[in-house]
Amino acid sequence: MRFFRHGEVLAISLPESLRKKLGLAEGQEYDFVEVQDGVLALVKSGLKLADVKQAVLKKTGPVSAPFSPLEPSGFLVLSGELDAKTFSSRHEAAIKSGDVKGVRGFDKKFYLVSRRFFETNARRILSALSEEKDSLELSQTLKLPEEGIKALLYVLKEEGEVIEKKRGAFRRVL
Repeated sequence: MRFFRHGEVLAISLPESLRKKLGLAEGQEYDFVEVQDGVLALVKSGLKLADVKQAVLKKTGPVSAPFSPLEPSGFLVLSGELDAKTFSSRHEAAIKSGDVKGVRGFDKKFYLVSRRFFETNARRILSALSEEKDSLELSQTLKLPEEGIKALLYVLKEEGEVIEKKRGAFRRVL
């Protein structure tokens, strides 16, 4: 599904298979109900909102962990500005909430990490950077993908935790 501008309103486009499965037809009235933060339910107009919320939560249960657009790897490297803008517009809420951190490198790539990936691996990288190392060395030492290491290093650099001594070689700020 996707949202799009239709005159003065924002409309939603449903796949034909879903429309048929739900028996939806043009002219029917439905409402979006926010069941909990970031979770919307589409319901027939006229239903009591409290009943809808209770029924949805009873059937599905609360969402226990926030969705991260970077899972399962926990990181993403985007090669161009258009890709970065597209990602940013699609995942604005995750970025604003801090679930995704990112930075543009000097190589003009965009390096993104999920909060979970950052919290799990940032200390490990900082501990390994008692002396100057590059992403390949860190990747081999920590047994993590080199692109994930690079993404973490650039975010840590942005936060002032590491410095790039020379191109591609990093050291912890003491």
